[in-house]
Amino acid sequence: MRKVALLFAAGIACTASAAVKVEFYADDIVHVVKEPAGGAGARESFIVKMRPEKVDVAVERNGGLTTYRSASLAVSVDGDGKAVFSTAAGETLLAEDGFSFRPRPAGDPDASSFHVAQKWRLGKDEPVYGLGIWQDESIVRRGTSRHMIQDNRDDYVPIVQSVKGWGVFWDNASPTDYSEKDGLMVFDSEVGDAVDYWFMYGGTSDGVVGLVRRLTGEVPMHPKWTLGYYISKERYKSWKEDLDVIREFRRRRIPLDCLVQDWQYWGGNEKWNDMNFRPDGFAEPEKNIKAIHDLNAKLMIVIWPGFGPETQAHKEFRVKGLYFKGDFRTWPHNSGTIVYDAFSAEARDIYWRYATRVRDAGPDAWWMDSTEPDHFVWNKESFDGPTAMGSFRRMCNAFPYFTVGGVYDHQRADEGGRRRVSIMTRSVYAGQQRTGANTWSGDTFSSWQSLRMQIAAGIGFGLTGNPNYNTDIGGFFPQRDHEAPGGACKHPAFAELNTRWMQYALFCPIFRSHGTGTPREPWRFGEPGTRYYDAMLKCIELRYRLIPYLYSTARWVSARGGTWMRPLFAEYKADKTTWKISQQFLAGTELLAAPVVRAQAPSQRLYLPAGTDWIDFFTGKVEKGGSWIDKPVSLDTFPLYAKAGAIVPTGPALQYVGQVRNPYVDVKVFPGADGSFILYDDAGDGYGYEKGEFAEIQLSWDDKARKFTFGERQGSYPGMDAERDFIVTLPDGASKSVRYAGKAVEVVFAE
Repeated sequence: MRKVALLFAAGIACTASAAVKVEFYADDIVHVVKEPAGGAGARESFIVKMRPEKVDVAVERNGGLTTYRSASLAVSVDGDGKAVFSTAAGETLLAEDGFSFRPRPAGDPDASSFHVAQKWRLGKDEPVYGLGIWQDESIVRRGTSRHMIQDNRDDYVPIVQSVKGWGVFWDNASPTDYSEKDGLMVFDSEVGDAVDYWFMYGGTSDGVVGLVRRLTGEVPMHPKWTLGYYISKERYKSWKEDLDVIREFRRRRIPLDCLVQDWQYWGGNEKWNDMNFRPDGFAEPEKNIKAIHDLNAKLMIVIWPGFGPETQAHKEFRVKGLYFKGDFRTWPHNSGTIVYDAFSAEARDIYWRYATRVRDAGPDAWWMDSTEPDHFVWNKESFDGPTAMGSFRRMCNAFPYFTVGGVYDHQRADEGGRRRVSIMTRSVYAGQQRTGANTWSGDTFSSWQSLRMQIAAGIGFGLTGNPNYNTDIGGFFPQRDHEAPGGACKHPAFAELNTRWMQYALFCPIFRSHGTGTPREPWRFGEPGTRYYDAMLKCIELRYRLIPYLYSTARWVSARGGTWMRPLFAEYKADKTTWKISQQFLAGTELLAAPVVRAQAPSQRLYLPAGTDWIDFFTGKVEKGGSWIDKPVSLDTFPLYAKAGAIVPTGPALQYVGQVRNPYVDVKVFPGADGSFILYDDAGDGYGYEKGEFAEIQLSWDDKARKFTFGERQGSYPGMDAERDFIVTLPDGASKSVRYAGKAVEVVFAE
């Protein structure tokens, strides 16, 4: 055995068909590349941002078996080039079961490359998760198969993780067939120069997520206002309509932070995505966006990757050849719209130049629609079409990564970090979390099954390292059985579904109503005193009360590898019942949410994981972990539990984020165990937090002593108030007020 300090490759083993490279990027991250004999060799990853570390690797050779050992992992490669990954203690984590290179057809653009496939053998009862946003009611990927190519409602991220604590990133952007049957997991891609993947061992679900981010990019924070409520529909047709809607929110005292402007503010399909404001209804954009701001609201505005034939951008991209060629048909149908080649740095520069015509009018956030992009003809000609990085077939799944990344990078560079970039996008790829972009699950249907699917989709998506996810509250397409005079909002079945969907969306990073066919403003469902209106208002107000907890969670997500909506096994994997639960989730670190997912339900059946007691967030009732319960619900209530020892900072139900400069914080403590939580705050916008401009307070609960402690404040930021008012509240109603000035304070509650 010999020990070597390696910066990149731990070794190369040659077989009859391939050279197998095992590359340690860190003790717990291994790059495996299998290059076919006579092939061009693997391309450098455009996703991986991590620089390889110096790793001490022990190399053992035993006949045809070579083993590489770091402090965390052992990788053994046999004479056939098959690798087995084990922990340092010798526990087998994952074993390969073969790989292949199949020739591409002669004459196509990728003829010098191969179909590439890799097989692995899973443990008998080992669930695996991830792979992006799937329209499926289960988070478990065992026994499933998908042809992974980006689509409206399915966003594929080729990252899978196991309950054992390992993860695999399949570094290939071409259409890929994923399958698992009888323990054999396969990735089979249409184009590749090599089998190319990254193995990570984090030990836990959160640990794997942290390694994915370390490898492919960390998550920047959104501005604080993005935690407020968004109203949207397809579509508001003028500035007057936008402003009237916002004024009605303010008149009714319904909290609101953002209105979303959908398509055709630019004109008809011939001017699709012109990135200009048409004079009919959208004249004087600077004046009208300022009027929105004067109402203490923000504007998110849509842009697309395609350009209609009468737009300047269409003509420029055509002249320069920077668009998708071949038979590439996109939205709108039969309009002559072309999609720009986002794989070209020059094209991304041009795209941003046109986008600044919208940006300069003053909107606050981007809605990047159709970032798959929409592609209506799946034929050979369209996939053979060239891009700046190879054929569309080779690169197609990574289109959202480049188009979203182009906007993020340009805006940060142009604006010098004065405000945080906020993007919502319909599609996503591995590593896209580096932009902070929030992916929504596309044009979903208004059904209870669809709601269950969106919950599972969000949990699974978070396991790929991408934490920012949201859905169209109520579903985009109302169903025929929701038809009613005045729109689906007047139908009790749709109104109930919308209310329950809103109760789920409380815990998404973006809390946004949107859809077609019927308006989504709360007063469309009734007036004050009616059940749907009151239930929706109660839900929106709860969202605003939770903002101190949610903003601290946003920091945990950004700085400490966290995820907004986590599977129950993330903390309780010793309890095997948690492994397959798909419509419940941990909301941050302290709460467990179990949204109501069936019509007219008098109760919700849910599971409370073993290992802790659980306290009803609203009533304070204690339940034992490790049990199923049937929780009675009414339209305006849903199951929400805090773990024993949970600390949940809350605040007032403001009309918009920032309405009060320094609102009080009501810290809700749930006894039964010791607990801790870091309360975070900063200026709410800009990137000063990346330079240390933020403040944190360690909040602690000593259960035996019934003592709550505010730790000494760490850090500061411009505009921070030296003092702040707190209330500490227990479930039995006992509370104590504290005027906190940055020094440690203890609060003791009597027995």
